[in-house]
Amino acid sequence: MTSRIFKGSLLLAALPALIAQPAMAQTPSIDEMYTVTQAKIAPGKYEEALRAQALIERVRAEAGLEPAMMYMHFQGANWDLLLIYPPAVDDEDERMEAAAGRLGVELPGPFANHALWSGHQDTVVFGPTTAAEALADIYDD
Repeated sequence: MTSRIFKGSLLLAALPALIAQPAMAQTPSIDEMYTVTQAKIAPGKYEEALRAQALIERVRAEAGLEPAMMYMHFQGANWDLLLIYPPAVDDEDERMEAAAGRLGVELPGPFANHALWSGHQDTVVFGPTTAAEALADIYDD
């Protein structure tokens, strides 16, 4: 039986290789990146948070913008909503304001979700892709 110390030493020795990531041959621009938000809804604010997201969806649709994909927690995770926002477009803010005006609604302020969420994490990602495409990008000369 292998000792814990030996296994730990192997892990530490292998750590640089495990975390080293080759550079991508074609780094996507920020305009091609998606924002993934994991949100934990504040106690007692679930319905209000869903209504706020529904308003954003309605305004995005009126503005002709791609909707965010929303996934709801089912079991076992430490988040309630997973939102995947498409890459932003240059005139997105103006289009959202104009659409809200046409609908006669007011867009929530930039920190409105802080009252509805007890926590969140945003990550900027690119994709969708496949492992084969990622390997081709990494090793493409």
